[in-house]
Amino acid sequence: ARTITLSEGRQSLYYEGHGEAVPVLRITVTAADGGTIPIEEHSGSVTYGVRGHNGESVAGIAIPRDGRYRVAVTPGPGGADARAILAIGPGVGSSIVEALVGAILLFIAAGAIGTVIIAVTFQRRRRARA
Repeated sequence: ARTITLSEGRQSLYYEGHGEAVPVLRITVTAADGGTIPIEEHSGSVTYGVRGHNGESVAGIAIPRDGRYRVAVTPGPGGADARAILAIGPGVGSSIVEALVGAILLFIAAGAIGTVIIAVTFQRRRRARA
């Protein structure tokens, strides 16, 4: 078990193995006051590969406030690779959604600005001919 600092909000737990299937893991997260943070199962699968680290989502947690938390991982039947890592961080999916929404808003704003420029140019040319 290790004690780490976590930020308030939703966090995802990722299993970083070495190509093997994700084993059954018993994960517990305990706050400094001794309260247990509920582990939420993922209904889907999110995977990533960044700078030699490949991970797959295994669960989620809701951290009530910034602070130190004790994280314990016990492999279930079949065990886990001794080199495997449990990574904790903000969900990858939320970043994708934020980028997509930003791109859509930028597209709408560009369209509106383009329409204004065309209308102003049209009016000025119309006045110049009159």
